[in-house]
Amino acid sequence: MEKVSVIVPVYKGKKYIKGLINQLEICTEAAGGAVKTELVLVNDDPGDRINDCCPSQRIDVQAIETDRNRGIHGARTRGLQYSTGEYIVFLDQDDKIYPNYLKSQLSSIGIGDAVVCRAVNEGRQFYNHDIKFEEAVSFSHMCKKGNGILSPGQVLLRRSAISTVWKDNILRQNGADDWLLWLCMMNENKIFSLNQEVLYEHVIDGSNYSESTLGMYESEKEVYEVIKNSKCFSEERLGQLRQAVENGIETRLKELDRLKSIAATYDKWLSVNTPNDVIAIYLKKAGYSAIGIYGMGRIGMRLHYMLRTKLRVVCFIDRNAAFLKSDIPICPLEDVPPQLDLIILTLVDKDDKLLKEISDKTKIPIKSMDNILRDILLERETW
Repeated sequence: MEKVSVIVPVYKGKKYIKGLINQLEICTEAAGGAVKTELVLVNDDPGDRINDCCPSQRIDVQAIETDRNRGIHGARTRGLQYSTGEYIVFLDQDDKIYPNYLKSQLSSIGIGDAVVCRAVNEGRQFYNHDIKFEEAVSFSHMCKKGNGILSPGQVLLRRSAISTVWKDNILRQNGADDWLLWLCMMNENKIFSLNQEVLYEHVIDGSNYSESTLGMYESEKEVYEVIKNSKCFSEERLGQLRQAVENGIETRLKELDRLKSIAATYDKWLSVNTPNDVIAIYLKKAGYSAIGIYGMGRIGMRLHYMLRTKLRVVCFIDRNAAFLKSDIPICPLEDVPPQLDLIILTLVDKDDKLLKEISDKTKIPIKSMDNILRDILLERETW
């Protein structure tokens, strides 16, 4: 029987403990008696004890109390010290794992030192046309394109494979300790197996350290300093890491521009929004009845929700169609249905080049969400 220790730092997270235990009980039962599961809850809030809220009849649970806040990296390494399993999983307190997680991960690790499963992020698959699963779990991707593992909860590790550099150098700034772990393990030639099953779901809430832009950047800089001081990496790899941290500034500025474009579109949308469904009225007056929505992001899904009872939304169009789910068809640009009257582009940060590309490939009229809202606002000025 294999023993798996699941280590969870808990910070003001008592409300998650019952759900964590329930998930692991289901996973253990699904493994059919082949797995013994240990849950190690590491309290990182000295003012809020948790050892009185974690009973279970099916898995071993231990709560480690704290005398001070150590941060998420410190809490994970502390939990590792108290754990006893041959295999380790680092979960966040609000993570979701699917019933087959333990059975599938253990059967997929093979000769590997770690196994990474596919994941869901904010309701959609994390790996897609832009982030290819087979390429993302590599040192090259970790440097050139960022951390290709969404969250440590995707990974089941052999205890013996966990890098000493990671265990001995606790980051002060929360956010990038998992990046440090994967980089060190890859530099030590540890083998990462890939599990094609979707078994893990990342949940976003206000306490996710990885969502703090400035904090994450500071944490990444600290990772570089730890690796440089370890003297375990070649000069070539150290240079790649230094470049990766520097590129983080440009990446975040581009993301800021994208979010500013989205915010501007939402601002226009709020300006035109009325109980009379003004966007649907505008489209009907223009003679459009069969609509395709290009881009299944938040704006695209919100537009579908608003139009679905007023017009016929035939499909979403998205290059990641194979990785998405909806109550209406989703297709790539090459398979757009010919009966569409109009395609609405909801990727508000894209330029006229994309509009022309879509128009050339489909010969179907296309309008951007931004242009539709601008037309409505101009029309209002004449009322």
